[in-house]
Amino acid sequence: MPVTGDVTAGVMDLNINQVLGNVVFQLASRTAPLQPFIFGGAGVSMLTARHFESETKFAWTIGGGMKWVLTEGIGTRFQVRYKATSLGDEELPPCEPFGFCEDGLPQIEFAAGLVFRF
Repeated sequence: MPVTGDVTAGVMDLNINQVLGNVVFQLASRTAPLQPFIFGGAGVSMLTARHFESETKFAWTIGGGMKWVLTEGIGTRFQVRYKATSLGDEELPPCEPFGFCEDGLPQIEFAAGLVFRF
C-alpha cells in the first residue's frame, strides 16, 4: 500500500487470470538427457478489480527452458516465461482503470518441476 506521511491508502487489488496457448519447439532429441526448448503463444488476460467492470485483453508469451531426463520415466524441468497483456485501447482515455497510463502489463515467471513420462 502506498504511504505518504502518516496516511496509508490501498490503490487497487487487481486479479489477472490468463488463458494462453503455446507452440513448443524442442531443440534436442527426445532421447537426449538435456533437452532445451523454446515456446511462444497468445491468448487473453481477464482483469478484475473491486468497484470496476471486468475486462478481457489480448496477451502473449515467450520463453524457454531445459528438461533434464534422469531416467526413462522421470526428469526435471526449468523454465523462464515472459508474459505481456496489451492494455492499449484507442477508444479509452489514456488513464482508464486497467490502463494504468501504460500500454502493457508485463510479467516474468520462473518455474521448476518434475516431469513424468508414461
